[in-house]
Amino acid sequence: MLSLEQSLRAQRASPQERFEQRAARFGVEVATRLMRLDEEEQDWNRRLDAYAAALPSARTEQERARLQEHWFTPEERLRLEAALSARSQH
Repeated sequence: MLSLEQSLRAQRASPQERFEQRAARFGVEVATRLMRLDEEEQDWNRRLDAYAAALPSARTEQERARLQEHWFTPEERLRLEAALSARSQH
């Protein structure tokens, strides 16, 4: 049996559909929090994509550091290499 999240991904549900199904199952407050998490994840992935695309042009460690500073907070930079590594494994 698929979980609700697996089902929503399989359906390629829109943000509104995701919210409605989550709200029906868990309530509006939980659905709202999950919607925010979805938005944060999308933003992280967008920035990670942009960084990965720009990385080949970074010839020095300084250029790479500038890219990281542009796209990520100091806290996010701590998990940056792990995120890129996880992506390359899929």
